[in-house]
Amino acid sequence: MRLTPTGKMHAKEKAEENNIDQSMAFGSPRKRTQETSGLVMSGKLEEITGKETLEELKEKLDKDLPLKSGSKIRVDDRLNFEADFTSNYGKKALEAAKNGKYLKFLVEDSDRLVKEENDDKASTYSKQAQA
Repeated sequence: MRLTPTGKMHAKEKAEENNIDQSMAFGSPRKRTQETSGLVMSGKLEEITGKETLEELKEKLDKDLPLKSGSKIRVDDRLNFEADFTSNYGKKALEAAKNGKYLKFLVEDSDRLVKEENDDKASTYSKQAQA
């Protein structure tokens, strides 16, 4: 799933810098996280409209980079969180995120909940700390 036009505008509005020469954005392997991080990093730039696809955004951001230097939008597998949002754990994680309390949930409740629910796939505090 990719970012909606509204999601792209919200990400772009969070941008603070207009000089990103020394900046890089990191997201999980999920394309929407890369779109979000790229737009939050670069949204103040005049050439970024917020309507770009991920590929177009990378092309605009990377146009002045030396060959073989990679991209300003990077992927880090450690940012790939897993949760089944139909499970009790997933519902509680999503609710915490919506209320701005996900970190508190992750630290205080995640390990206990997955143990109680026998969930070996969800991302928990301990699993993320090991990554």
